[in-house]
Amino acid sequence: MKFSKAQFHCRVYKFPELRFEDQRLTSFSGTVVLHALFKNMDIAGKLQRCFIHRQKGSVVGFHSVALLMILHLMLGYRRLRDIDRYREDPLIRRALGLRRLPHVCTVSRMLCRADAHSVANLQEFNRTLVLQRLEHQGLARVTLDVDGLVISSGVTPRGRPSGITIKRRGPEATTHCSAP
Repeated sequence: MKFSKAQFHCRVYKFPELRFEDQRLTSFSGTVVLHALFKNMDIAGKLQRCFIHRQKGSVVGFHSVALLMILHLMLGYRRLRDIDRYREDPLIRRALGLRRLPHVCTVSRMLCRADAHSVANLQEFNRTLVLQRLEHQGLARVTLDVDGLVISSGVTPRGRPSGITIKRRGPEATTHCSAP
């Protein structure tokens, strides 16, 4: 079923009031704070400017998908399919300014259609945000601690199944299985 833009997007004028009482909250009630952060920093408007060259009548814009991916990562999810876990949450939809979340397939297609210019604009946007924040902090020195990742080539030695490590100690050999 095809939806119109009006069925997806909505305006949010007021933040919900936070009261710490016994009440029914959604699992993602902390997104109220993220919504305020996005609004204060005008993240949606800045993302829209990153994709200004891609505004071609799509129901869900590239900026909405990018904001969804930012929120998705901030919630701790890594797989695109995990969008289904919070699809019906009203506070997440409110933080994104959407009446309904796009389907995982729609998000995937939108991400595949991002061009090099879009990626360059997003990198510039990210760089600008980080540098503005660092300038605002007025730090004399910044230390970046970058941990190295071990990336497997996916190739296992012949005759040895994946996840098995043989350690030889003395005359006998012990086998350790590691969980995937």
